Amino acid sequence: MPRAVDIAAIAAAGALALALAAPRVACAAPAGTYALIVQEPGDQTDPSIDAQYVVFASHATGDWDVMLYDVDLAVSARPIAAGPGDQDQPDVWRTTVAYRTGAGIFVRNWESGEPLRTPGPQHDPSGCVSTAPVAEPSISSAVAAWECGAAGSRMIVVAPTSGGIPEYAVPGRDLHGASTYGPFVSFVDELDGSVWLHDSTPGSRTTSLVCDGRASGASLSAVGLAPILAVARRTLGPDADVEIWDPTGGVGTAGLARVLVVPGEQRNPHLAGEWVAFEDLSTGHAQVVLWQWRDGIVFVPHPTLSNQTLNDLAVVANAEVRVVYADDGDGTGANRDIALYRLPYVNGAFPDDGNPIVLPWGTPPPGTRPLPASCADLYAGMDVTVLATLALGRDHGAPYAGRASFVATPWGADPDLPVLVCVESERASAGWLTLDDRAIATPADFNPSVQRLELHGVVTSGAGTIAGVIASKPGAAMRVRVVADPGRAGGAGTTTTSGAAPSSVVSRAASGTGCGTGGGADPLAALALLLVTLRRRR
Repeated sequence: MPRAVDIAAIAAAGALALALAAPRVACAAPAGTYALIVQEPGDQTDPSIDAQYVVFASHATGDWDVMLYDVDLAVSARPIAAGPGDQDQPDVWRTTVAYRTGAGIFVRNWESGEPLRTPGPQHDPSGCVSTAPVAEPSISSAVAAWECGAAGSRMIVVAPTSGGIPEYAVPGRDLHGASTYGPFVSFVDELDGSVWLHDSTPGSRTTSLVCDGRASGASLSAVGLAPILAVARRTLGPDADVEIWDPTGGVGTAGLARVLVVPGEQRNPHLAGEWVAFEDLSTGHAQVVLWQWRDGIVFVPHPTLSNQTLNDLAVVANAEVRVVYADDGDGTGANRDIALYRLPYVNGAFPDDGNPIVLPWGTPPPGTRPLPASCADLYAGMDVTVLATLALGRDHGAPYAGRASFVATPWGADPDLPVLVCVESERASAGWLTLDDRAIATPADFNPSVQRLELHGVVTSGAGTIAGVIASKPGAAMRVRVVADPGRAGGAGTTTTSGAAPSSVVSRAASGTGCGTGGGADPLAALALLLVTLRRRR
C-alpha cells in the first residue's frame, strides 16, 4: 500500500525533485489502495470518474462502446452507449455522460435516458459543421465543451447541459484540451502553447489569458467559487513541469501559485480542488503521480514498468481521493485495463494509520549553536556538514549544466538554514551558480585565475537546490559543495573569492505573470539568454 513519499522513496520512484512551500506537519502516514477494477478482453481506456461512477471506452468487441462501472456496487461494468459504430472518449458528471460518435458529440443522462444533446445541423450555430471531426468532450454541471475541426484550425464548442444558452464556439486559432468546471472552460492554444479561461455565464461571457508559454495541457477545478487550473508547461528547460494557477485571485494572489518540478517530462494533469494527478515520464514509462498541492505531499500510487494513461480524479464525499487510469500491465501499450487508486482523506486531513511520518528534514538538533563554518575548514578536512555536491565539466565545447537537491534542516526553532557554498574551479572562464534559483555567482565572478569562491545563502522550507552551468574551454571543471552553516548570523548576500574581487550579485523576485518566467530585472533572465541549458526551478 503506497505511503507518503519521503526523499528516499522519491528517488526510488523516479527522482522527483520538489519545489514547494513548507508542508504542514502530519502525525501519520496515509495509506491508499490500488486495484484493477475492470479487466476484460480487448482494450479499455479513457476512464472518467465522478463520485462512485466510472465511465470508460471498451474495445472488447468489434468496435468501441461506452461502459459504466459503479465503485460502490463493485459489479461488472455495463454498457450505456453501444451499438453499431464507435462510441468513445466519455466524460462524466453525476449521471450525465458526454461521448464521441461518428456523427458528433452526444450528451445524455443514463438514469433517465434523456438525451441532452444529439448532433445535427440544428446544433451548429457555432460553425462546427456536422462533417467536421470532433474530440475530447468535457462535461460539468453547466456546460459541455469539446474540440471541433482538424489540427491546425480547431475551435472549442460550448453547449449547455441545463438549458439557458445556445450552443456556440469560442474564437481562436488552434484550440484544444477543453476542461470544464461549472460555467468555466479552460483550453490550450496550440499555436503558442498559451492557456485560456472562458466564462460561459450568460450576460458576462469572457475569455481571458491565464498564462503564456508552452503548455501541453490544462485542467480546471475550483476552491470554493474561485476557478484554479493545473497546467503542464515547459519554461526554459527541455521538459514540462506541473503548475497551479489562480487566474482570478480568489484563492490567493492571482497568477502562479504552486509548482512541482520533476526531472523529465510531466503531462496530462487533472485537477480536483487541492489535488493534482499527472503522468511522469522520467522513468521511461508513463507513471501516475498524485500531488496535494497545498501541503506538498506526493504519492506514487503504483510504481511499475507498465504504462499508466491518466484520465481523471475526484474527491468523493469529502472522505476519499479517487484516481482512475488505463494500465497496460506489460508495458507494451496494448490491451489496457482500468485501474483505481483510493486514498482516504477525511474532512481535509489524512486519517491516522498508526504509523509515524519521518519528515525529510528530521528533528531540529539540540545543544549549543556551532561556530560559523568556513570553506577553509572543508578543504582542511575538518568536521563540517556537507548537504550537497555538484560536479560540473565541459566536453566537446558544449556548456555543462547540473543541479543537486538537498535536505536543509533548520537549527532548533530557526525558520530557515544559512548555508555556505564552496566552489573549486579549474579553467572556468564564465558561469552561473544559483541557490534556489537566486544567482549567487555570475559570469563576472569566473575567470581562469579564480580557483575558489566562498558564497553565502539561506535555504527555506527544509529543502534546497544548488544549480550551475559553466562556459569555457573543454577540460574546465567545477566542484560545488553546500555546507550547513547555522552558526552564521544574518542573511544571504556576502560573497568572497580567492584570487579575485567579487562582483555585485543582486537577486530580485520574479515579476509579471508570463507563466513564471519572471521579469527582466531577474538575473536569471540573462542566464536564459546566455546559457539556455540551465533548467530553472521556480
